[in-house]
Amino acid sequence: MRGPRRGIQEDFERLARFLKVLAEPRRLAILCLLMQREMCVCEILAEMGISQPLTSHHLSVLAEAGLIRSRRQAQRIFYSIVPEALAQLNASFAACLGMDRLRPEAAYGRGTAGLPLPKAEELPGAA
Repeated sequence: MRGPRRGIQEDFERLARFLKVLAEPRRLAILCLLMQREMCVCEILAEMGISQPLTSHHLSVLAEAGLIRSRRQAQRIFYSIVPEALAQLNASFAACLGMDRLRPEAAYGRGTAGLPLPKAEELPGAA
């Protein structure tokens, strides 16, 4: 079996990078917080209930992935979502795993060539 086309392979790699960043539940929670509004670090700390160094680490990973950006105002640093990056994440997800890509023969309960899967008792080694 041949591998995916070059364009879709790039989508896979892009999506995998995003998913790796978002696989950490605290980073996903921070991103969800920032979907509501721009927040300063002190607000994120209060909402998350984790240490300042750990919060800073997660913010740094999200920023490095391009999902959030920061701006300084006096002594405070504010973080916000990068809408273009969020759009790219959604587009990458849809390109790889969008429902429009699901072929009827790949749906649950379909075997090879559209035949139903064997029943459990019909499988080799079944009692």
